[in-house]
Amino acid sequence: ERRDIIKALHRAMAREGWTRGAADYAIYDPANVNMAKQLVDRVLSRGLSDEIEARHYLVIDGVDGRTHWVDIGRGDGGSNECNLSDLVRGLIGELQVELVELDRRIATRDRRIRELYRSSEICQRLGKIEGVGPLSATALMAAAYDPSLAVEPA
Repeated sequence: ERRDIIKALHRAMAREGWTRGAADYAIYDPANVNMAKQLVDRVLSRGLSDEIEARHYLVIDGVDGRTHWVDIGRGDGGSNECNLSDLVRGLIGELQVELVELDRRIATRDRRIRELYRSSEICQRLGKIEGVGPLSATALMAAAYDPSLAVEPA
């Protein structure tokens, strides 16, 4: 089983284009409260660790610079059996709330950028350049536009 875990960790790292030694791999231990705090970062992959028992795992790039393998239990929702501590469950819940808020903020800013792009003649002109879209055009305008140099149309 350990060989399969190391292969899963290695595959997840390879997909990201990263290389780390085996010393940088860790198997999550729910009894270790300090280890739970190190898990908060980015999920690299999710997979099936035991087809017969339908057990799943996560590979997480931890804030400690190590890659963690976490058994998350059955993936069918039929069982609450899982090796995640209450602390990790709480941290994951907090991250989910933060991600929803970030998605909302990104969507709001994206709408504002598109509105500015549509309402600005300068942005429209910049947008005609190949490879320049609404985000690039509004960023260029914000960084380089000097209204005192504007020429009034005749």
